[in-house]
Amino acid sequence: MMTLRNVSVWVLLLMAFLALGCEKKSSSPSSLQPAPEKQETLEEKVKRLERELFILKMQVGNMSGGSVEVSTEDKGYYIAQTKYGSFAVVCENVTPYLDGYKAQLSVGNLTNARFNGAKIGLHWGKDYNNSKDMSVTNSFLPGRYTTVEVILTPAKPEDIKTFSVTLEFVQVALADFKEKKVHLFILSGQSNMEGLHPDESFTPSVKKAFSGDEIIVVKDALGGQSISHWYAKWKTLQGQEVKTTGYFGYLYYSLMDKVKKAINGETPSTITFIWMQGEADAADALGKGYAANLKGLIDQLREDLKFKDINFVIGRLSDFDNDNRRYPHWTMVRQSQVEVAESDPRGAWVDTDDLNGPKNGLHYTKEGYKILGKRFAAKAINLIKTNSVMDTKPNKTDARDGK
Repeated sequence: MMTLRNVSVWVLLLMAFLALGCEKKSSSPSSLQPAPEKQETLEEKVKRLERELFILKMQVGNMSGGSVEVSTEDKGYYIAQTKYGSFAVVCENVTPYLDGYKAQLSVGNLTNARFNGAKIGLHWGKDYNNSKDMSVTNSFLPGRYTTVEVILTPAKPEDIKTFSVTLEFVQVALADFKEKKVHLFILSGQSNMEGLHPDESFTPSVKKAFSGDEIIVVKDALGGQSISHWYAKWKTLQGQEVKTTGYFGYLYYSLMDKVKKAINGETPSTITFIWMQGEADAADALGKGYAANLKGLIDQLREDLKFKDINFVIGRLSDFDNDNRRYPHWTMVRQSQVEVAESDPRGAWVDTDDLNGPKNGLHYTKEGYKILGKRFAAKAINLIKTNSVMDTKPNKTDARDGK
């Protein structure tokens, strides 16, 4: 059986032979045809034919060789047919980089298998004369999108209007990963989050609810901190934006470092943010802007993780200072937390009034933290089960749907 490679070689030889014959004929003294203004040399013809042959091979390869042409101007998806099945490819967030561009490729696995690692070939520019091969270690889960950053250099704007992507998967795994999902829980806040130990009650509860799935719990907390240390665009009482000086958001960046290491390039099936904070803002009378800043923090997290459907659960401040004598904006922050949670279908809040002991202390009791973990878990489980656990893309598109 003649393969595509054999056909390509014969086509190239035949075209080169014809080119030689045409050149000899045109140089004959008996020819009455006028000479063209500029004739291609044999070397130029061979190079042109090689480029045309490459484009032909790529177009034929699109049918089964894992190659697909991707547009940076359209927001749609493109299908690459590989020997393992179909994969959706979406190009997003194209930005200038060095003497070219970098972009994010979201690869949707439409099969029922998990693939560990891939080789990605890139061709761009006029006649796709620029190329690059790269290897990635990401896991491509069934029915999920996995995001990979690619760099196209050198390149001009017109060079990347369309480019070619070739997918070759390294290792395939079946059965165990067919229906397995990954649930990421991010816990953060100040001292009352520090006192919560996820392994005591939170993690066992979510593992029981999603047995058979992968559970990732990341916690990073520090006592006595304002929400401005998480939200990089924190605003003052008057609402004006404060320029980031490296101070605002520094705890958030520490948290995100832990999150990115934990997920290792994979896109979780669900993400839930657990927030226990507000005491510092109540003490410093910063309650008027708390709701806006908390919404901003949640949006910041959704944007950075490129996952619009993040669930969140807020621990409402306890009844420690409901008369606002020591912490002047205590009840204002409490109300803001409820407002934010109830204004978003992916939000919820938990009551902590009975967790701080008979003297209504600022911090909770040992048993109170265990109960808090269970309450956080219960709300998170309900949000995940109520909302679709298949929302893996910012546009709520499952890889199998490709819509």
